[in-house]
Amino acid sequence: MRAAAVVALLACRVGCVNLGHQGGWVRTAPRHEYGASCWLMKARYNCQNDTRSPPADAWAHVQNRATNATWRDFVGARGGHLAAARAHRRSANRTRTNVVLMGNSYLRQVFEAMACRWDATITAGLLQVRGPEMHIEDIAAQKRTSVADRGFRSLPFGDVARPSCHGNDAERYYALGVAPSVAGCNDNLAMVEFAKDLRAYFVFRPWSYEEDAIDVLRALDLKARDVDVLVCNEYCGLVAPPKRAFGLTTEEAVLGERRDAFRAALGRRSGDAGPTFVDFDRVRATLKAQMKRDVGHAYGATNAVLRDDNHPCLPGIPDDEVDLLFSALADRGHAQRLGYVPAHKEEFWRAPEAPEDARRATSTTKAPELKGRCGRAALAEEKKCNKNERCKWVFGSHACMSDCTLKNEEECDKKHHCTYNEKRGCKPKKHEAPSR
Repeated sequence: MRAAAVVALLACRVGCVNLGHQGGWVRTAPRHEYGASCWLMKARYNCQNDTRSPPADAWAHVQNRATNATWRDFVGARGGHLAAARAHRRSANRTRTNVVLMGNSYLRQVFEAMACRWDATITAGLLQVRGPEMHIEDIAAQKRTSVADRGFRSLPFGDVARPSCHGNDAERYYALGVAPSVAGCNDNLAMVEFAKDLRAYFVFRPWSYEEDAIDVLRALDLKARDVDVLVCNEYCGLVAPPKRAFGLTTEEAVLGERRDAFRAALGRRSGDAGPTFVDFDRVRATLKAQMKRDVGHAYGATNAVLRDDNHPCLPGIPDDEVDLLFSALADRGHAQRLGYVPAHKEEFWRAPEAPEDARRATSTTKAPELKGRCGRAALAEEKKCNKNERCKWVFGSHACMSDCTLKNEEECDKKHHCTYNEKRGCKPKKHEAPSR
C-alpha cells in the first residue's frame, strides 16, 4: 500500500466506511490465500478450472480508486480483524467475540470466506452433519424444519486437517476433483472459532425453523445475551423472502413482531448497549454492480455444472466482504454506510442515536405537532406516529397510517372513529377525520 494511502486511512477516525460512487474494483496480484477446493465451501461456489483471466481473486475492492487502499488495508491500519471485533464485546470479562451472521446464502459465502482464509488459526468449530439441505423447494414441501433434526460434528484444530464439507452430491461440481465431502456435512447451522478470540456463527434461513431464532442459536451453545455483533441480510432471515412464501406469512406486522421479540431477547444488560447490528442487505448488490461497471462482469461461479451463477466465485467478492465487514466494526459499527439501502429497510433495526447526536437533534429541530392526518409528512417517525392514538406505524412500509387501516369488520366496528365498507374496507369516518 502506498504511504499516501496509509496516511489517508489513519486520518479518518469514524464514519469512513462508504460504498459510494468513488469506490470500485482495481486489478491486483491474485491473493492465493486458498483455492477452489477449500475444506468448507458449498460445492456450487467453486470456480475450479475457470478459464476467465485474470481470476476472480485478482481484483480488490477499494473505497476510493484514487488511492487504491483496500478494505484489508483499512482494517490493518486499525489493528486488524480480531481487534476490530474485540472492541464490540458486550462484557469486559469476555475472552472472545461472538459474531452472528443470519440470512441467506450470500452471508454463507462471507462465513465460508472467513473459514477458508483463516484456516490456520481455527481453534474450535461445529458443523452440521445430519439434517435437511434446506433448498427452497424442500422447505416449500415440508414447510418447517427443526433443530431437533440436526446433528453436529466438532472441528479438529491445530495441524490436523479439517474435514471436507461441500454439501451433498458435491463431486460433480469440481472439474478437477476434490476430497470427498463428509456425508451430510454442510454449514446451514455452524460455528468456527479463530485464535480462541473470535467465534463466527452462521444461521441459514432461520425463518424455516419451528423454533425461534434464539432457540436456534442455543443449538450452537450460544446464549442471546452473549451475541456481540449481529450481521444480517433479508431482515435477519426472520421471515420468508417476499413472493416465495410457500404458505408462510410475510405480513409486515408479523415481521415487526418477530423483529421486536428477537431484539428484546438479545437484550441490554446494565451498562450494555446491546449487540452491534450490521446491515449487509445491499452490500452484495452494490459490489456486484460496481464490478460489472469496472470489470465488465461479476465472476459468477463457473464450474463443471454452472456457468456464471448468481453466487460469485470463492475466492472472490466474498473475501472483500469479509474485510468490509470488519472495516465497519473498526469504524465503530457505522453499518448504515455499507450500501444503498431502501429507507424502509433502514427502519428494520435502527441503531440508537449517540448521545451527542441526540442532543444536536433536540437543540436544532422542533418536534412536529401531532396534528393533521396520519401521513408521512406530518408524522415521519415511528415514535411520533405512535403518540397519536388514531395513528399506527406500519412496519416495512415506512409510513404512518390511520389505525383504521388493516382492520377487519369486527375490529373496525370497535373503533368509534372508523367505518367499514365492503369495497373500501375499514376507513376513518369523514366527519371525525382529523383536520389538515
